[in-house]
Amino acid sequence: MSVTKRGTGWQAGVMWNGKRIRRQFASQAEAHQWLQEAEAKVVLGIDPSAGGRSASGTLGDALDATVSDVWSRAKAADQLQANGEEVVKILGRDRLLSTIDKAAIRAVIGHFESRGLANGTINRKLAALSKILKHAVECDLLSQAPRIKKLPERLGRIRWLTVEEEDEFVTQLSHHGRPRMGQLVQFLADTGCRVGEAIRLRWEDINESDGMMVATIWETKNGESRSIPLTKRLLKMLSEMDRERAGAGPFTRINQDSFNREWQIVRQRLGKDDDQQLVPHALRHTCASRLVQRGVEILTVQKLLGHKSLAMTMRYSHLAPKTLRSAISVLDDVRGS
Repeated sequence: MSVTKRGTGWQAGVMWNGKRIRRQFASQAEAHQWLQEAEAKVVLGIDPSAGGRSASGTLGDALDATVSDVWSRAKAADQLQANGEEVVKILGRDRLLSTIDKAAIRAVIGHFESRGLANGTINRKLAALSKILKHAVECDLLSQAPRIKKLPERLGRIRWLTVEEEDEFVTQLSHHGRPRMGQLVQFLADTGCRVGEAIRLRWEDINESDGMMVATIWETKNGESRSIPLTKRLLKMLSEMDRERAGAGPFTRINQDSFNREWQIVRQRLGKDDDQQLVPHALRHTCASRLVQRGVEILTVQKLLGHKSLAMTMRYSHLAPKTLRSAISVLDDVRGS
């Protein structure tokens, strides 16, 4: 690997046993000197990191490396980079990575709190800093990344749509020349998919499995695919679709930003513009809430929605009072009361 400019310094690296070993230097000359010595060690079968001096990378170097190696390929690349740059601006690009300790992290948190940011928003920015530091370790710019704890987040009110509200959105979208978007609303309410997951769904992802038709979601937020059984109304809707007009999948020709804008317009028409939680993602809550309210087990709901953590699904557990009552009745039966 050649010497490359990285932030305010220079980076050099070699491959050793299938692993890339990199070092950051203040000058190009130092980087070239290390590279020559490292390549010579590799030829002799010696670990090039053994006996080498520790790199003194800066936070700016680490940010640049993370943007280039990690975030450039991420779906939310712009937002991830923005969060990272915001944190780096607070601490300083030229700050040595080795000086980022608990006090520095507390200073970052204090800065964001003084701006009135919610804990959830601060956590996303801390996650960016954590990724930068962990990638710095992988690049040998830092020996060990400090642990960054998340701030406690308060669970907000879960907004779901009634059957009547869902029908209103479908009708409004259809009446204003967006029937496919109306069908997307129904699909989201019956599958619990995220909008992006539904839009990326292709026709070949809809197949029969164990005697029922399922839609397989391959690209998910947690990186694990899942298959969702389709309701009767979705099967009817999909069977009546003109596949040639629809494209590669039922909703692949729908732009997510356009869908969000149309949703906002309908919300205004329905006189619900003040209901800030009435967003497309509420359809995911709608699916989960309907399942739980009708006695479906939490673990099953977790699997259908693709929650990696059960804690995410437990947000809906309070919606199952009938299930709780039936559970208590089992205890009553023990003593015949």
